[in-house]
Amino acid sequence: MLKIKYSIVKLVNGGIDMMNNKVYDILKWVALIVLPAVAVLYGTLANIWGLPFGEQIPDTITAVDLFLGVVLGVSNANYHKTSVN
Repeated sequence: MLKIKYSIVKLVNGGIDMMNNKVYDILKWVALIVLPAVAVLYGTLANIWGLPFGEQIPDTITAVDLFLGVVLGVSNANYHKTSVN
């Protein structure tokens, strides 16, 4: 877990360990398409079928999605900042 935290901090700060394009594209796809779709799907099915935690699970997925979007946005900004210089 500490290694992941270190990698995220290094990534956000524009460190040497930058992710490659394929990883970035996959994470962007997950953040923009997959996580929001899963959150809405579970929330809707929980409402229809009475599944447990119908509010908490979609809210948690949305929070993770927001965090991932922020990390990717900062990473993108740092990439463009370093590529211009």
